[in-house]
Amino acid sequence: MGSNIQGQFYSNNITTGSVTGNEDLISDIRTTLGLSNIIAKKLSIRSGGSISVDINNLGTYSTLYETSDSGSPLYRLDLDAGDCNVSSLKIKETNASVWISIIY
Repeated sequence: MGSNIQGQFYSNNITTGSVTGNEDLISDIRTTLGLSNIIAKKLSIRSGGSISVDINNLGTYSTLYETSDSGSPLYRLDLDAGDCNVSSLKIKETNASVWISIIY
């Protein structure tokens, strides 16, 4: 059974060329929404290409899990309540194309 998470939802496609190396997507979302602070309680990210992420400024990039359930490669990360509260999510690659959704 899924977690009962209370909060607000945000999602967006971030198109090719709009992500620069080491860009913090949570910071970008804060700016877009005009907020001073966001802690993501639930996060999902998808990409058609291999990307590496650094969560909460730990200084370590990890490559997303690859699945091919739909027949073509899909790289994904899903964090649910209790896994990790996310205050920073950096993508190592330049020109990445991703979809991100958060509950904060």
